Amino acid sequence: HLPSWQVDGQVYSSYGLLAGVATYSILEDGGLSVNNIQSDMNGTVINCITLNSSADGAFSLTRGTVSELIVAAIPDRTQTPDYSLIPGCSALIQWIAPFDNHKSILHYSILLTENSVTSMINTTNSTPTLQLDNIIGGVAYTVSVAAINLVGEGLHSVPLVFEIPSEAPTPLCKLDSVTQTSVSFSWIVSSDAFVDFTDFQVSYDLEIYRSDTAIQLITSNSTSHTFNSLMEGTKYYVNITSSVPGYTGCVTNSICSLEAVTDTKPGSAADNLRVNVYVFYLVFLILLFVQFF
Repeated sequence: HLPSWQVDGQVYSSYGLLAGVATYSILEDGGLSVNNIQSDMNGTVINCITLNSSADGAFSLTRGTVSELIVAAIPDRTQTPDYSLIPGCSALIQWIAPFDNHKSILHYSILLTENSVTSMINTTNSTPTLQLDNIIGGVAYTVSVAAINLVGEGLHSVPLVFEIPSEAPTPLCKLDSVTQTSVSFSWIVSSDAFVDFTDFQVSYDLEIYRSDTAIQLITSNSTSHTFNSLMEGTKYYVNITSSVPGYTGCVTNSICSLEAVTDTKPGSAADNLRVNVYVFYLVFLILLFVQFF
């Protein structure tokens, strides 16, 4: 039995030359809207009849012909998203909105896998972005996106997989020279260590200690430095700390340490003491020699 309706004694049924499709919807004023679409043997829509009834019982009938029937469907499959890092241990996930198939995209469904645990995230609007906060270095993240319209949910994208490094590249440091009042040193980082740092800027904090007291502290982007204005004949400790500014909460620092003793100049108190000690031992040996011979 095909749906039909009657207006002013004329009957309208949901069939045409080949087939008819009737759709029904309730209007905002409480009335009823019926759309009857009829097609020919080739599937081309040749007649479109719309019947509207208002809440007070009045009817209106509209006839028309259309050349193409547009049928809404779920959105196309979303392409694989991309990501960019945001200082503060966050990542911005972005993707291109797929074709909506004649029904506007309402929001997106996102499958997020972190540490082998998968969760579902639903965005609140149709903006094709998602910000992930508090990401952890050394943890692999997998993100797959699907668009949703009134018809339903499209297919999820091929997953995006990304991971930020857990530790800043370790500097390999060496002592270059020492004078009475300065310590010069340099460091290198292997190219392999920088493979995962194309999206980061690495900086170095240089600190020199005497005993437990910090003497100087600077930040450098170079690979060598000289600390000046030091005390002669004194042991110093140098720390070279590599870090990733803006990501210290998720990427740990790496440290290389050195020890150095500054030289003493001729005639200095240290040298005089050393000479006095030598003289004392020489006199002592002479006295022993005289006593026994």
